[in-house]
Amino acid sequence: MLNADALNQLRQLKTDIKQNKVVFPGTVKSTNGRFGFVALDEGRDVFLPPEEMQKVLPGDRVNVTEHEVEKGKTQGVVDELLESHLTTFVGRYLIKGKGHFVAPETPGINRWIFIPPKERMGAQPDDFIYCQIHRHPIKDGKGQAKVLRVIGKAGEPGIERAFTLANFDLADAWPEEVQKQADTLTEESVTSHREGREDRTEQPYVTIDSPGTQDMDDALMATPNATGWTLSIAIADPTAMIEPGSPAEEEAFNRATAIYFPGEPLPMLPDAIST
Repeated sequence: MLNADALNQLRQLKTDIKQNKVVFPGTVKSTNGRFGFVALDEGRDVFLPPEEMQKVLPGDRVNVTEHEVEKGKTQGVVDELLESHLTTFVGRYLIKGKGHFVAPETPGINRWIFIPPKERMGAQPDDFIYCQIHRHPIKDGKGQAKVLRVIGKAGEPGIERAFTLANFDLADAWPEEVQKQADTLTEESVTSHREGREDRTEQPYVTIDSPGTQDMDDALMATPNATGWTLSIAIADPTAMIEPGSPAEEEAFNRATAIYFPGEPLPMLPDAIST
C-alpha cells in the first residue's frame, strides 16, 4: 500500500501536470465526416479525430490540448467542456437490436444517440421526435437523449409544418399573456383608432390575395391625373393597437415575421390583431 507521503507526492504531481498543461479555448466545428475541428479563440483550427468528436456536440465551447501525432501534424484532445448550447433537436426514432436511438436531423451530428427506456414516451420506429440532450457525451463519448414529444411520421398530413416548427424551435401557440391582450380588442377599440386618420374605405384599393384572405398587409390604387397616374399605397398598421413594451409587441419582435406554410401560416401577431 502507498503511504501518506507517496499519496501526497502523487497529488502534487497531478497538480503540477495540470498547471503546466497548455489548453486552448475554442468552439467545436463539425463536418460531414466523423472528424471535426475546434476553432480556437486565437484564430486557428485544431483537428479533432473521430474518438474526440464523439465527446462533443456542434457549437460546444471547450478547452483542448494539442498533441503532435507525427512530424508536422497535430491533433486536439478535448480537456474540458465549457458550454454546450445544443440542448434540443429533431431526429428519427430507430431501434437496433435491443437499443433504442435517435438519428438527429441536426447537421454535424453524425451518430445515433441512445434513448433510455424511461425517456421514450411511446415513440415508434421511424417517428420524427423532438428530443433533449439527457446526458452530454463529454465523459465517455456516450451521450443520451430523452423524447420530449412525438412529431409524427413522414407522409402524415401536416408533418412538414410540425417538423419545421420543432426543428427551428418556432412557437405555434400564443403565450397566455399575448392571447389575453388580443382578446381585449373590441370593435369599439379598433374604431377608436380611426380618429386623426383619413377614411378611404370607400375607395377602390386592390390587393393580390385569394378570396379567403383575411390578413391583408397592403393594397394599392391607381388613379389618372393630368400627366399620367397617381399610385396610392395603403399599409396595414396593426402596431397602432399594440402598446410599446406589451407582451404582444415582445412576441412579435421574437417571431420577427410571418411564416407561410402550405395550408396554415405561422403569423407574427394573433388573428384578433392582424385581421
